[in-house]
Amino acid sequence: MAKQLFFNPQTEEQLAQIRRDLHLNMNGVVSGTMAGAGLDYKVIYGTQWPELKKIASRYPQNAALAECLWKMDVRETKILATLLYPVEEFSEERADAWAQTLPSAEMSVFLSMNLLSKTPYAKRKISGWAIVENKMTRLLAYNLLLHISDKLDEKECWEVLKSVLPALADARYADTAARLLEVVERVSVQRGALSQNVLNEMTRLSVPGQFRDEYANCLNFYCD
Repeated sequence: MAKQLFFNPQTEEQLAQIRRDLHLNMNGVVSGTMAGAGLDYKVIYGTQWPELKKIASRYPQNAALAECLWKMDVRETKILATLLYPVEEFSEERADAWAQTLPSAEMSVFLSMNLLSKTPYAKRKISGWAIVENKMTRLLAYNLLLHISDKLDEKECWEVLKSVLPALADARYADTAARLLEVVERVSVQRGALSQNVLNEMTRLSVPGQFRDEYANCLNFYCD
């Protein structure tokens, strides 16, 4: 059952102040560019990442505040939510709920980097999210793998890589295959000993030749 969150006057005042902060840091050029690129939000302030981190630093982490920020159809409040949610209070249930409501590929990067990568359950969420119908949830899994890979030992890293590779062989997930391949390349090249394992697993799974060839070319480029 979802945890009951209580909103108080302090939370309301913080929300109002955050709106003022965002107005003061609005970048019309960036906002227009993002809207033109297809980012689908009711409001895009165009506030840049360094400014968003500064804004977040002015407020204590608070689950109720973060939940309210996430529910707004505003690019910047959602990013702030990933910075202001206390990691120890961000349950797997909430992670699943947020994974289902991701509005963009960009937001999957912020959620994985700022919040999910710090949770104790990050590794096991990857394999579950990597082969689901929701495109944004799959992208979240791949970006999360990228952000936790340096925290894993070689065995753990291989286990996670092996769990996501079937998505490259499944035509249902073709719309996220390019991003998955990019992540697999970056993670496995950092762990040179795993590269041949990945290539062998791709062959075993009958991953399309174009992906195997691209991966092999990547290995040749970085390992020669």
